[in-house]
Amino acid sequence: MCKRSIPATPFGSSATTGTSLFGSSAAKPATGGLFGGGSSLGGLGATQQAQQQQATQQQQVIQQYHPFVKACGNPQITGNDNDKHIANLNQIAAALGVGKAPYKEGNQVQTFNMEGNVFEKFVGIGYNKISERTDDEGIVSLVLRHPIANLNTEERRAKILEAITNILGNQQNLKVQYAPGTSLRELTDGFTEICIIVKEGGFTVGACKFAQVLNDAPRLTQLETQLQVDKTRVLPKVGMSKAQKDRYLETVPDGVDERIWRQAIAENPAPNKLLPVAVRGWQALRDRQKAQVAETKIYHDAMHSLADRIEKSANDHARANVEMEQIRNRHKQLSYRLIRILLAQWISARFSRQIDTDEDQIEAKCDTLLAQINRNHQIKYFIDKFYEILETKPDQLQEAMFHQFDMKIEDQNYARRFLTALVYSSEQLIAMSNLQVEELETLRRTLEG
Repeated sequence: MCKRSIPATPFGSSATTGTSLFGSSAAKPATGGLFGGGSSLGGLGATQQAQQQQATQQQQVIQQYHPFVKACGNPQITGNDNDKHIANLNQIAAALGVGKAPYKEGNQVQTFNMEGNVFEKFVGIGYNKISERTDDEGIVSLVLRHPIANLNTEERRAKILEAITNILGNQQNLKVQYAPGTSLRELTDGFTEICIIVKEGGFTVGACKFAQVLNDAPRLTQLETQLQVDKTRVLPKVGMSKAQKDRYLETVPDGVDERIWRQAIAENPAPNKLLPVAVRGWQALRDRQKAQVAETKIYHDAMHSLADRIEKSANDHARANVEMEQIRNRHKQLSYRLIRILLAQWISARFSRQIDTDEDQIEAKCDTLLAQINRNHQIKYFIDKFYEILETKPDQLQEAMFHQFDMKIEDQNYARRFLTALVYSSEQLIAMSNLQVEELETLRRTLEG
């Protein structure tokens, strides 16, 4: 049974055979490398390798500074005393950091620019912000030579990611996307910065590995050709460890006075957030000025945007208060209308009948009182007796007027109780009649108004 091999990706080995840029090899070399195992030569081989590396570094230094030394010391252009004047002019140009210094190399007059000029006298110290990103976030910054207005559409942003995916080999398990929490950032000279990450099999590739893959010569050339990416500005968004920061601060940059460098370190306004950097020449100062102006513009735009949002929020708040007041007034009107409706319904329910409960009670009490009056030996009986005596025996009444009527104590008490009850009942009847009159008057006013 054979195993099917899967193509390797730029960030790790996914195959059963073969190698990748950052993955482990299928077969490890027998000889030791910079971090590998020892070789058969032991310490002698390591010493020879160190000497070779030192010689290579020295040769690189000579090649780098040879044009400066040649042009400022002995340009050998005319072969006479005029070379001294040319050398002096070259020294002035190197000190100012402007122009191009000519010199003769291999019977040909050549010039070089001032990039990497250690003889430049205009050297200052600035401060750069230390990135707070980590390698695990995998964010890499690319600077495109396009204005941000040309990249604001979703279609063009998607095409950028598609082009980077094709440059990485168009692997199915690779997914390039914009870094979360970032957006397109406008730079000076019409450039735009984008921040991207790549996921391999669902896991984010480290920023340093991703940047190393993109800085590979063939891929870097494709980025420059297809997307017009600045080759010198494909950088990982990674902060510095404490050891790296200490090592950087201990190394004085070329052409910078050590005392000035130490003073810049001591006067750092925010040591945990800023690092001192050497600013060489007018062009570097101008670039930093442009960057600061661009950052200031971004902050001003953000402040104006916040001010507009605050003003809009204030207007919305005032409009909401007005609407709430209108709603409150409307609620009061509806509440008053509801109370009037309930009152009308109550009045209608109470006075729409001819005889209500109170009237029934009054009628029942009147009937009871009438029955009590009409009973034997009650007030009606005595009234009839009085009438009978008045009609039949008027003479006796005339004679009795001069004699005191004599009643027993029991009769007097009974008459007193009866008259008291009669007075109380009459008062209740009068009060009830007055109440009925008031209710009829209220009903009349309600119906009329």
